[in-house]
Amino acid sequence: MSVDHVEVAILRRLFQVEPKPERYGVRVTPPVGDTGHDVHYIRITPDFDGMVMVDFITKRGNDLMAYGCFEDGCLYICDEPVFGWDSINALAKALAKALR
Repeated sequence: MSVDHVEVAILRRLFQVEPKPERYGVRVTPPVGDTGHDVHYIRITPDFDGMVMVDFITKRGNDLMAYGCFEDGCLYICDEPVFGWDSINALAKALAKALR
């Protein structure tokens, strides 16, 4: 399985960058000049029943993983809608806090 063209278009619109293909999925990085984020990039790979696995790769090595899905032209991670890179960082902080 791989991320389809519609899902890539959703990611492009949400993050204002071109997702980079990786084995079985895509990598999304923050836009150039958008600094100060803890998450270095996310890797999205299809899993099962329309779900995707999202790996949060952080600058400090405290990597996280969560499940999400594409629905109605949006990306949801842990049932939370994603609206850009600030959403990714806020979600990563909430996940890290929940794991403590």
